[in-house]
Formats: sequence, C-alpha cells, structure tokens
Amino acid sequence: MPVVSPQNHEENNLRKCLIAALTEAGHTLQEIVLETSDIDALRSAKDEVKERNAQDIFNAETIPIEEANNIASKTGLDWQTRCQIQKAKL
Repeated sequence: MPVVSPQNHEENNLRKCLIAALTEAGHTLQEIVLETSDIDALRSAKDEVKERNAQDIFNAETIPIEEANNIASKTGLDWQTRCQIQKAKL
C-alpha cells in the first residue's frame, strides 16, 4: 500500500477531517441532506443574491480607478464602498 502524506489525506478527505476537527474542538454538528427541491430553492436563492449584488454595484457611486485601488487594500470596508470599488474596476 502506498504511503499517503497527512496533507494528501486531509485534502482527499476534507469533509471527514473537518468534522473530526470540529467535534474534537467541542462543537456539535448536525448533518443535513438536501432534497432535490431544496437544491432548486438554493440555486434560486443564489441567483437572487447575484442579481441583488449586481444591482448594488450598478447603482454604486462612480469613483476613479486610482481611488478604488487606494482603498481596496483596506480592511473593514462597508458594502457600499466595496461596490464602488467593483464598479470602478469594471
């Protein structure tokens, strides 16, 4: 049997390793299996979020690309500012 490095094992079994690590840390986990209809609802919700995000970016105030580059590296930016940066980079 070939030798498998711990990193390869974790990458190939990410879900199992994550569950084990969270359980060892004292977290309570509950496995949820989505029905087909739930998956369709999830896809629909994702599409709605993408549409809302696109609208927010479209409606954001236009700023120069230089300003966008200057503030893009800062942390803790609010949603409006992040939309302005995205709009400037388009």
